[in-house]
Amino acid sequence: MKPLIVLLLAALSGCGGGGNDGSSQTQQLQPIAVAITKTASGCLVSHNADAVIDYNYGVSPGPRNLVWSCASIPGHARVGVEAFYIYSGASSCHVERSLIFKAADCSARATAPANPLLAAQIEIVGTPSLVFIGGSSYAATVDVKVTNTGNLTVFGPTVDMSSSPLVFAELSDIGNVPLSGTAEYLLAGQSVNRNGMPIVSTNVSHGQAFTFTAMVRFMINDSAVLPYSSTTSGRVIAP
Repeated sequence: MKPLIVLLLAALSGCGGGGNDGSSQTQQLQPIAVAITKTASGCLVSHNADAVIDYNYGVSPGPRNLVWSCASIPGHARVGVEAFYIYSGASSCHVERSLIFKAADCSARATAPANPLLAAQIEIVGTPSLVFIGGSSYAATVDVKVTNTGNLTVFGPTVDMSSSPLVFAELSDIGNVPLSGTAEYLLAGQSVNRNGMPIVSTNVSHGQAFTFTAMVRFMINDSAVLPYSSTTSGRVIAP
């Protein structure tokens, strides 16, 4: 995983004056109103973000995160804000896919991590189940847990579930719903459990054995995702 470019725009910390005993206090920043300018077709033109993170994972230009640590947006007067952009080949520009808010940190303006890392881990929780429906039809249910193990917000995480032999397959979103946009997200360090919905196949034989593989993927542009981490279950026998 090689984050290619990190643009560090601004770091600001306030200092309070000392009291009679010589102690110092950190002055809290005032929230700044988030300002993003776009063209009529949605192309990013300008912004007032504290920090910008550009990174490349096999595509160029790659995704872009805009970050505010202490900001205001309509309906939220004092929050942290992130906006996620991917490069659109059709529009030849970066377009917004998600805008999120989180807890504010008004002790300093946001800065990019010194070593940005986009990473996640997925695990299968418990044992997948196979339920007989009738004839040659079975429903498979696989529960998973996804953890953001990097130091960046992950946008557009999806779970790609498949069986071997390949008769069961599913692709589904996992994460928090954004304030606006379509890409769900996981904050750094956050874990999310997803109870699997039944995946139905009409081509299963009694006594047939399966293993299930779950993979977590990230959105990196308007036509590609990044496979990152996968895990495989033990054998499951169709009853």
